[in-house]
Amino acid sequence: MTKILFICGALEYGCNGVGDYTRRLAAELIKQGLSTAIVAWHDNHVTAFIDGVQEEDKTTVPVLRIPASYTTAQKIKRASKWINDFDPDWCSVQFVPFAYHKKGLPFNLAAEFISAAGKRKWQIMFHELWVGMSTQSTLKEHYWGVLQKKLIKRFIAQLQPSVIHTQTGLYKFQLDKLGYQAGILPLFPNISVTDEDVTPLYHPANNIDITVVVFGNIHHGAPAATLAQEAADFAADNNKKLQLYLIGHSGAEKEKWIAAWQQHNIPVKSFGEQSPHYISFLFKHASVGISTTPLLLIEKSGSVAAMREHGLPVICAARPWQIKQPINFQPPPGIMEYKKGNLGALLQKDIPTVQQKNLADISKEFMQTILSAN
Repeated sequence: MTKILFICGALEYGCNGVGDYTRRLAAELIKQGLSTAIVAWHDNHVTAFIDGVQEEDKTTVPVLRIPASYTTAQKIKRASKWINDFDPDWCSVQFVPFAYHKKGLPFNLAAEFISAAGKRKWQIMFHELWVGMSTQSTLKEHYWGVLQKKLIKRFIAQLQPSVIHTQTGLYKFQLDKLGYQAGILPLFPNISVTDEDVTPLYHPANNIDITVVVFGNIHHGAPAATLAQEAADFAADNNKKLQLYLIGHSGAEKEKWIAAWQQHNIPVKSFGEQSPHYISFLFKHASVGISTTPLLLIEKSGSVAAMREHGLPVICAARPWQIKQPINFQPPPGIMEYKKGNLGALLQKDIPTVQQKNLADISKEFMQTILSAN
């Protein structure tokens, strides 16, 4: 049986997106016949070593959580015994620079991992690369990113991974420019389709024609007022009734969005945090999703993947975000780019249902890539 050790930053339920991703992937691979375990290398949610298990979808995964406050020597000493006892065939690093250092500058990360795990086969999943990538970045972010890029090059060179993955065409493009061939491992949805019956918490107004959903954090700079105006104009011109759902932790922009849409007499319901089953229920009764993640980064949004798995077309309405180098980027199927004045056309566009890969599909891709590299 192939054994895979995952290394991530932290593993607190619901507080760390990459940690949740890692736990779900590890649990699914156990279901598919592999043996997995996870080390949280820099966990700022614990104050002492935790050697135990975590449960995901009725599957238990062995975990070692190492406090972020511990010294490198303490981490290596404790982790090396735990890892050697598990004796993995592969070590998979879930890479986010800020997961391993508060300023995103983990200078000796590869050396730490090698000291703890010894000679193993390595895979890296790049969830994030460096700051300052866009032309809208500040000078400080630019130079910060230059240093992060150098550290990533050194990290790869020292670790010598057999497999490199990322989830976006943009990050693959950047890694290719560094001289490393990366494969695309798509992000799986953070909310799966469920058939479980739920009791509605909210009964919308009668005769609603279009329900627009914004799921998760609303990023700054998205054109809330312009969208609301165009939505109202479309409704008036076409004798349609619209409503807006805000689902999940919408963040600091929530009140701005509520005010903008209510100003045009469009009903808004903010649901806040809900169970995955209830969110799936809401998606199934929606018409279209809106994402405020910039288009070049849309592939790294679990919220977008979730809406697509539920058959929703998604409109990307975000702040300007481009890179200096030309890149041949095609939005994934079912993703439409909002530009000022085109919301009405997008709402009328007939978008075929997209088959979004789910957790089981992507876990199989991961497993096949690993096994073929043996």
